[in-house]
Amino acid sequence: MQNMKLNETPVRTSRNFNINNIKLENIEILNEIKEFKNVEIISKNSKVRIENNPNKYSENVMECVRQRFGLEKYDDSRDEEINQLSPDEVFDHVCNWNGLLGYATTIKTWIGDIYKVKFDNI
Repeated sequence: MQNMKLNETPVRTSRNFNINNIKLENIEILNEIKEFKNVEIISKNSKVRIENNPNKYSENVMECVRQRFGLEKYDDSRDEEINQLSPDEVFDHVCNWNGLLGYATTIKTWIGDIYKVKFDNI
């Protein structure tokens, strides 16, 4: 067990803003960090990427379609339904979710023209 003092505020600031130091007593600091398998930390903003994604589409794409369906981006309750969608349907949902309403076909045409990629259904 150990004691910890947080927010060592200077006395004048403490008095002016009525801020007091915080003291934690008899706390236990863990030295061992639990391991999370199949998770990669991608930034300091608590975002994670699942390495073994069981879905047909990437997690980023799934998040867009989930939100387009009115779900929270991590709510996987309709993932089975999303996995049944064609790539064209998913692309349309992703474009619409990102504010590109009705532009899915136009964007695919641009990609085809620029990158010399052929799409079956343009």
